[in-house]
Amino acid sequence: MLCVLLSILVSLASSGKSFSARVRTRVFSVSAQLKKTVPSLFISYAHSDAGLVAGRLAADLRARGFDVWLDLERAKPGASWTRSIETGIDGADVVLALLSKGAFNSDICRAEQLRALRKKKRVVPVLTEKDADVPVHLETGQYLRLYEGAYQAQLAQICAAIEDTSVTVLLQQRYERRYRTYPPLPQHYVPRLQLLESVRREIIQARRVSRWCAMGQHWPKPDERTSL
Repeated sequence: MLCVLLSILVSLASSGKSFSARVRTRVFSVSAQLKKTVPSLFISYAHSDAGLVAGRLAADLRARGFDVWLDLERAKPGASWTRSIETGIDGADVVLALLSKGAFNSDICRAEQLRALRKKKRVVPVLTEKDADVPVHLETGQYLRLYEGAYQAQLAQICAAIEDTSVTVLLQQRYERRYRTYPPLPQHYVPRLQLLESVRREIIQARRVSRWCAMGQHWPKPDERTSL
């Protein structure tokens, strides 16, 4: 820190600008550099049993200068929270995966963890309960344990892990492929694009006929049709 201050004073003394203008310019420059070096965080947690822990952790990390994304949208009726979660994960440098019993049983938490791994984000697993199980894709010998010892000591370890770029979980190769939600094509499948297009048009026309009849109108004959 002393070296940084000395470099600022030297640069201010050598500049031809007014002192106040030089101070503002230099402070903005240093602030921009610091902002770039501070990792942005996404906290993945289960609303069922880790909401209080996640909220406290987010507040403490923000107080230490971190940019923290915490999902609060799921509690709002009608909120489009899935898209906001994807945006939050994609924009984060580090994902803190709070591992609790609820998180283990939550499909949403598992999806958040897998997306973060697939997007090559640094994922730091944090156990919030002693007997919480861990998803297989986060199986690792290194877990931060938020429940052990004093909270402030564990918070310091979490901050150190965030700053240490070597701390992360790597996505296992078997999880790199996305799951297909549709059945595989038959072994002797032959694509018939023209037939498929004709079927698609028949379906569209059938829907138009249905709507036309529902309005109590007569469906015109082929020579009577202009544009429908």
